[in-house]
Amino acid sequence: TWEESILSFWITACFLVAGLFALLLDWGFILTWVGRIVVWCFLGPHMSIVDAYLQSKSQKDDKLLETAMEKFHQKSKRALERNQDATKLKDAKCLLFGPYITLVPNFNLSRHYDRPLPQSFARVYKKSAKDQNGDTTLK
Repeated sequence: TWEESILSFWITACFLVAGLFALLLDWGFILTWVGRIVVWCFLGPHMSIVDAYLQSKSQKDDKLLETAMEKFHQKSKRALERNQDATKLKDAKCLLFGPYITLVPNFNLSRHYDRPLPQSFARVYKKSAKDQNGDTTLK
């Protein structure tokens, strides 16, 4: 976590060194050749062999593809139903709670973490007759 100052320092230092190193590289040259290699790998003349292999295999696997598509359609139908149920639940909550509904962040927003000290302790609060009149003191 970012609570650990040593770990966060080393992560930041590594990214800073990597960023400074990246400033020294010739990105025009690198991106040109990476683009050429990617295009040649995916669109080169050897893809005719891959196409012939996939065409021969696809004739055998029509039934397998059909069952896979059927399963995919069932899963997508279930996902659509879950999405509709979630939308209905959200709308019902909006109707029920109205302007009092709010989003609560699920991450810790505290700037300082409160950890009890080893010498700290707790004691029971006893309410006395004075406390009922408005005077609150610990006994």
